[in-house]
Amino acid sequence: MKKLLNILIIIAVSLCIVGGVSAKENDKVKIHVFYAEWCGNCQNLHKYLNELSEDKDYNKMFEIVYYRVDNDTRYGVNKNFDENKEIYLKVRNYFGNKIDDGIPLYFIGDTYKIGFPDSAKEDIKKLIKENYFSKDKKDIVQDIIDSNIDAKSVELNKTKVIGIIVIAVTVIVAGVILVIYLKNR
Repeated sequence: MKKLLNILIIIAVSLCIVGGVSAKENDKVKIHVFYAEWCGNCQNLHKYLNELSEDKDYNKMFEIVYYRVDNDTRYGVNKNFDENKEIYLKVRNYFGNKIDDGIPLYFIGDTYKIGFPDSAKEDIKKLIKENYFSKDKKDIVQDIIDSNIDAKSVELNKTKVIGIIVIAVTVIVAGVILVIYLKNR
């Protein structure tokens, strides 16, 4: 009986450990950038992110998704203008238009920044690292695009749901084991 109890405890602990690990743990962090071709700060951000993508400490941690939101034909035709503008407005509406109307507007995880002052460089590095090593990765822009969340409701993260289920099952199994153990004493 004691051997069975030890085996069940090992299985329960293993389930907790496995359940707590995110399937996204090794995924790259997405940086979503809303920009215009004529915007100097947008060009500076673009240049900085390209430099950072060549840095051996960061190049495997992130990828960049660009959304050109201007339709200035002096810089070429923006074939994705309507789609990008719709995403831009959807994201702004999600935040109740609390986001100032400025560019570049960029998101890392669930954090957004507007503009590109020199101080932003260290903030970007910090956010990339925090999100890359987080077990609970967030990508608010992708969630909004996929309509997984909107302004009125927030869907539980699948990883959290799995974790809750694993913990609940573990507690139930441990309770059953304890009852069996106490009855056989």
